[in-house]
Amino acid sequence: MYMRVFAALSVLVAVTAGSAAAQLRPVFHGVLSVKGGSGSIDHGAGIGALRVKRWVFTLSLDSDGISPATEPIVIGVGENDQLVIPAGQVKMSRNGKRFTYRSPGIPRGVRSLTMKRLKDAPDGTRRYATALSVVGADLSKLVTSSPTCVPLAIIVGDDDGFSGVDIERPRILTGGSRLRVLGPCSDVGDWPWLGS
Repeated sequence: MYMRVFAALSVLVAVTAGSAAAQLRPVFHGVLSVKGGSGSIDHGAGIGALRVKRWVFTLSLDSDGISPATEPIVIGVGENDQLVIPAGQVKMSRNGKRFTYRSPGIPRGVRSLTMKRLKDAPDGTRRYATALSVVGADLSKLVTSSPTCVPLAIIVGDDDGFSGVDIERPRILTGGSRLRVLGPCSDVGDWPWLGS
């Protein structure tokens, strides 16, 4: 009985997460400032994990703001991968400036996300220091090519921040699994998730 209930809940969560991703249509396009990070990849499957800290998500000047605690969040990796945090899963601090999400042990998705409101930029745009950890992401380009410029986006409600991310597999010739996030890159073309 327990297994049937668990299976039904798993299907419901998957359907809900998928529909949340499909419904997001960012209107306000901000900037994702990328720094270093680390990760790993399964050489055979091309599935990997990424961990980054101290990135900055700057909202567009005309944005009406974000509410990570009440809006769905999608981390877009590569051209097609959308890892969803359903609305209401992120916790907000008492002062309303720090937002955290934890889901340790999952095989695919967002394991952790932290967004902290920073002082506004001189032009008045709102900024958030961002750290995240994702697992089960499609990083198959890194099986045969290193470094590779991978598109990555953070989408909160109708706001997004997008950047190319340069990822290196230092020991690709010997089948090593370690990844290094080197920083931003621009060889990603147009924003790949628009209208997906």
